[in-house]
Amino acid sequence: MGKNHSAVHADKAAPAAPLRQEAPATKKIRFYLSCHKPCMTVENEIVRPVRQADLIAFLQNGTEEDRFMAAHANEYCELLTQYWAWKYEEADIYGFGHYRRLFSFLQSAPAGAGESILHAKYLSKRTARLHGLDDPATIRAALHGCDIVLPQPFTYDVSIYRQYACAEKLHIEDLDTIVRLIGQYEPDYLPAAKKFLSGNKLYLGNMFFMKRQLFRRYSAWLFGLLRRFYEARDMEALHYNSEAMRTPGHLGERLLGIFYTAIAEREPCPARNLNILMIDNTDPLPDLAPAFAENNVPVFFATNGKYAMFTATALRSMLEHITPQHNYDVVILHNDLTQDDRMRLSFLARGRANVSVRFLNPEPLFDDYTLYESATITKETYYRLIIPDHFPRYNKILYLDSDLVVLTDIAELYDTDLGGNYIAGAIDICHAGNVNGFSKEMLEYYKQFRFRNIFTLINAGVLLIDTAAMRRDFSAKYLLDFAQQGNFRFQDQDLLNILCEGKILYLDSGWNFFGDPDDSYRGYSRSFAPKPYLEAYLRAKDHIRILHFAGCEKPWLYPDNEYAFLFWEYFRKTPYYERAAGCTLRAEKQSKPRPQGSLLRRIVLRLCPAGTRRRALAKKLYSFIVRRH
Repeated sequence: MGKNHSAVHADKAAPAAPLRQEAPATKKIRFYLSCHKPCMTVENEIVRPVRQADLIAFLQNGTEEDRFMAAHANEYCELLTQYWAWKYEEADIYGFGHYRRLFSFLQSAPAGAGESILHAKYLSKRTARLHGLDDPATIRAALHGCDIVLPQPFTYDVSIYRQYACAEKLHIEDLDTIVRLIGQYEPDYLPAAKKFLSGNKLYLGNMFFMKRQLFRRYSAWLFGLLRRFYEARDMEALHYNSEAMRTPGHLGERLLGIFYTAIAEREPCPARNLNILMIDNTDPLPDLAPAFAENNVPVFFATNGKYAMFTATALRSMLEHITPQHNYDVVILHNDLTQDDRMRLSFLARGRANVSVRFLNPEPLFDDYTLYESATITKETYYRLIIPDHFPRYNKILYLDSDLVVLTDIAELYDTDLGGNYIAGAIDICHAGNVNGFSKEMLEYYKQFRFRNIFTLINAGVLLIDTAAMRRDFSAKYLLDFAQQGNFRFQDQDLLNILCEGKILYLDSGWNFFGDPDDSYRGYSRSFAPKPYLEAYLRAKDHIRILHFAGCEKPWLYPDNEYAFLFWEYFRKTPYYERAAGCTLRAEKQSKPRPQGSLLRRIVLRLCPAGTRRRALAKKLYSFIVRRH
C-alpha cells in the first residue's frame, strides 16, 4: 500500500516481510502482527502483518541461532516475529501483536472489572476505525511519551505462580526452571521474578511497544533465557501435548512481566497500558472459482444457523432433480453456521460427483452498514447484493431462497438466455394485488419510486443474475450504500426492482409459485391483482417448477396447508429431521427449571478460579449432578 494509506484486507499471500527493504526514514514505529494463516488484517506505514511461513523460510538460511528458532517456530509462537525484528529490523519503537490479538489505540479504559480484553467480531474497516488501527497519527499519539506500552493486565484470583501451576496442560516445573535460570544467569532480576509471580496481574499475548534500546535489552535477555530453558528441559522427551509444546510462548508472557517489574523499580520508565482487542473471526473471504470447468451450474443460497434446516430442505429437493450432463456448484453464504451445520449440508451431496457444496461467510463486508431488518427478514437477505462484485470469476448465477422446494432440474432455469438483461425473475403476484386495491398504504409507498408498471415487480426469492453485467454497472459498495440510504420496506427486493427496471427478464410464475393458502393474508391479497396477471399466475399451477413458501404461514409451522406435504417430503430426507424430532421429545421431558443459585455461584467462582484444576473438577461435578436430576 502507499506510504500514507491504510488498508484492511485479506492476507491471502502476505508480503515476505523478512525480505522487505525500506528507506531508513520510514522506519520509525512498527507494529508487527504475527500471522500464522491467511487472515483479515490491517496494513499501513506502522501496522505490518508478518507471515510466519516467510519468517521460517528466511531464518532457515541464517545463523545457527536463526536455524534453531526456525526449527522451533511452533513452540515460540508469536515470539518468532519478535526474534526476527530484534535481529533484522530497524525502528525507533518496536511493537508486537497477533492477527487475532491487537491493541485498541482509542479505547484505553479497562473493559470491565478484572477484564482487559475488548472483542470485535471481525477486523473490518469499521473495527479498524473504531480502534485507531487505520490511522498512524492515532497510534503515534497513543505511544507518545512512553518508553514502554503494555496491555491492560489481566487480574487473576490467585497468584501468577499458582495460576500456572493449576493450568491443566502446562507444567509448573517449566516455570520453576525459568526462575532457577534467572537466579543463576540473571540474578539482578530474581527479586522482580519473585515479586511478579506472587502477584496476580499478567500481561497477555507477548504484546508490547518498546523504544529501541529497551527492546534490544529485553530481547537479548528473553531469548537468552529461553535458549537455556531448552538446554534444561527436553519437552519432546517429556511427551508434552500440543499446548504444552508451546511453553516458550507461555513463559514469554511471564518473562515480560518480570522484566517490566525489574526496570520499573530501577529507572524512570514512562509507561502506559492499552486494552487488547480480540478478533473473534479472522478468516478471509476466499476468492472462489467455479467448482467445475465445464457445464457448471452455480446456485447460491443465503442462510443462518436458525434457517439451516430449511436450506437443507431446499438443497435436498434441488439435488433430487439434477441430471448427469450438468455439474452443480452450490455456494452457501452464511453468518453463523456451525461446523455441524456445514457437515450436515455437505452430507446432502455425498456420492454425487457432479455436485459441490461450499460455504462462505460474507459478514465482514457488512460490518460498516446498518441495514433495515424486520422480524421475518434478516441481514442475510442482502447477501445476494454482493455476489456480482465479490465473485468475479462467475458471469451468471442462480440465487434461491431457503424457504422453497425445487421440483425440476434447476439447470433448465440456468440455461435461460437473459438477452442482455441484468436479472430474471417471476412477477410477485401478491405485490400486484397489494397495489391494486388490497393495501392503500402499499400503493402510496410504491408510488414514490415511479415505476413504469407498478404491477410487474418481481419477487427476489428466485433469481437468475447476469453477474458480469451487474458487476460492470454496480459495485457492491454502491448497492449496499443504496440499500442503507433507501431504508426499503422489502429490502433487497425493492432495491433490485428499482435499479434493474427495464432490464428484467420476466419468468413464468411456475419458476416461483407461492405456496400460500388461498385463505391466508397473501392468498387473499393476490386475488386483487389485475386479471391478466392473476390468470397467468394461476395457469402456472399446472406446471410448478419451484414452490416458494414466501409468506408467514411456513409449512413447518402449518403442516396441514395445501402444499406443506411437499416441504415435509424433502425435509424428512435431510440430516436435520432426526434433530428436529429429538428437540420435540426433549422439550416434552424438560419440565424442571434449573436453580440459579447466585450465592452458590459466587462461592464457586471464589474457590474455583478460571483456569484452575478445581474449576475443571467443579464443572464435571455440576454436569454429573444435572444429568442425575
